Amino acid sequence: TNRILLEMRRTRKKTTITNIYRVFFLTMTLISVISLVVFIAGERQVSEDNYWVTHTHEVITTAANFEKQLVDAETGQRGFLLTDSPAYLEPYYTGRQGAAERINQLKFLTRDNDTQQQRLEKIQGLMQQKLAELQETIDLTTSGKKPQALALVKSDEGKQLMDDMRPFLDDFTEEESRLLEDRQAQYATTTLTAQIWYISEFVIVLIVLLLGFTGIKSKVVVPLTNLAKLALSLGQGERVEFPKHSEIEEIEHLIRSFEYMAGEIESRSMELLDQKKQLQSKVDRQTLELIQSEKMSSLGQLVAGVAHEINNPVNFIHGNITPLTESTQNLLDLIDLYQATYPTQSVDIEEKIEDIELDFLREDSLKILTSMTVGTKRIRQIVGSLKNFSRLDESEYKDADIHEGLDSTLLILEHRIKATSEVPRIQIEKDYGDLSLVQCYPGQLNQVFMNILVNALDALEERDRDRSLEALNQNPSTIKIQTQRVGTDRVMICIADNGPGIPEEIRQQVFDPFFTTKPVGKGTGIGMSISYKIITEKHGGILICQSSAGEGTRFIIEIPFDLQHSSER
Repeated sequence: TNRILLEMRRTRKKTTITNIYRVFFLTMTLISVISLVVFIAGERQVSEDNYWVTHTHEVITTAANFEKQLVDAETGQRGFLLTDSPAYLEPYYTGRQGAAERINQLKFLTRDNDTQQQRLEKIQGLMQQKLAELQETIDLTTSGKKPQALALVKSDEGKQLMDDMRPFLDDFTEEESRLLEDRQAQYATTTLTAQIWYISEFVIVLIVLLLGFTGIKSKVVVPLTNLAKLALSLGQGERVEFPKHSEIEEIEHLIRSFEYMAGEIESRSMELLDQKKQLQSKVDRQTLELIQSEKMSSLGQLVAGVAHEINNPVNFIHGNITPLTESTQNLLDLIDLYQATYPTQSVDIEEKIEDIELDFLREDSLKILTSMTVGTKRIRQIVGSLKNFSRLDESEYKDADIHEGLDSTLLILEHRIKATSEVPRIQIEKDYGDLSLVQCYPGQLNQVFMNILVNALDALEERDRDRSLEALNQNPSTIKIQTQRVGTDRVMICIADNGPGIPEEIRQQVFDPFFTTKPVGKGTGIGMSISYKIITEKHGGILICQSSAGEGTRFIIEIPFDLQHSSER
């Protein structure tokens, strides 16, 4: 009997081992095939998603370049009309050719999107009309018909074409931005899913190996089956809880391995989420920089044109007022001398004196000339402030007067500060410290001042609409500007208002890109974000917003006096 039982045990053991090896090798083969298929499919999908993200970036960049080429073409045309210099035709023809190439490139890149193709057809039609209008003015100027060319420019036909084109361009860019966001999300999801699958496959291989080396035992099958189920749930992204312990050492080790793998998966998931946020932040920054670049380019052209067109005639008028005043005074002296020498005038002369009111004319003419002198000086100050504020030719840092930049910005905003028939003047209190020149990017720093002051004026105006004139006189709206040294190597600029203040939940988002509480069409949400970047990244300083509801708002800027030496330290 014992011999029979022993033989039965040997037979059972041998069969069991055979089955184990058979199942083991079949399972390993199946896992290898599945892993290979999943790996190839996952890599292909990740590669495809990445291609579409890159493709959409290219479409957005090409669209921005298209609009820039049109602006360059128009700038060249304007320069040629103003100067008759053929040198301006080179940027015109370059911009014209570039615009045509970009629109064809956009049509090729979006050939699978019927809606975008329709928008591009409309944009291309308007572009051709715009280029035709530019070419017509150049042809008229070349053929000696410059007045007709200028009349065509003043008709605003070209401006209307650009105004008609921009909504289609905006819709085109918004659609691509939406596609970019969706494709980035798809790419992140695909990458995360692929990594989870790779880790899950590795876990399953470990399970199979453990089963092959430990054998099938009565107290092992059930725990391993449960672990396999937990691994499947883990592979599907579910949060699982593993058993705390097991009677078998190998299973206990496997449980701990699963817990480690779960931690790794969670850690990788967090890393992927962080990478997604960083990628989105990078896209936002690039979009912000693109918008800012276009905005500052247009602002530069506007300021340069306005300053040039105003400065020359004003200088002519201002330069001739003094000689005119002297000549007028000489004429008046001559009249006095004539009247003293010939006190008796003819009846015709007496009537003429009464008709022209000689005494009033004598007094008023000099007052008029004095007023003209004051007016031209004011215009020259405004033109100088525009040039000082923009500083478009200063791409590198240099020594600059902070107080001069603040005063120029305030002068530009004077139309919003001065009193009106409904509200009194906004009070500007200056407390300037004794500062030496600061090495900085003056144009960009003036832009920061402008953004902060405009926001302060917006807040005060909105609050003052609901206040009576008596309340405004008793507690006038005020903006305080203070500058002072901080230590030996830094300067602080503080701009504060007594407006309604900012609630805490909004204050925390003040420097976020595209965040705004202003109505659509009045605010873009990029001003303070750009200001923060200029101060912290360009100048190595800090920009702080201190405010609470009902207590006003204060922005504190702190930058080093010497940007270069500060960066080296």
